Amino acid sequence: MIVGPYGTGKSYLGTIFANIAAKSVNTATKQHLHKKFGEVDEELEHILETLEEAQSIKCFL
Repeated sequence: MIVGPYGTGKSYLGTIFANIAAKSVNTATKQHLHKKFGEVDEELEHILETLEEAQSIKCFL
């Protein structure tokens, strides 16, 4: 859960995660985000890593 006052970028952060989840972000940008999030919050960096790992799993229905 992300909590913060108006105008601090909560929705923007959600948009970033949504774009990563939709695989619409290139690898260089993902690496840059990993580095930046890691500098601010290791948990956010871990979330990005987990999301990337989940995307690499091939699922067949």
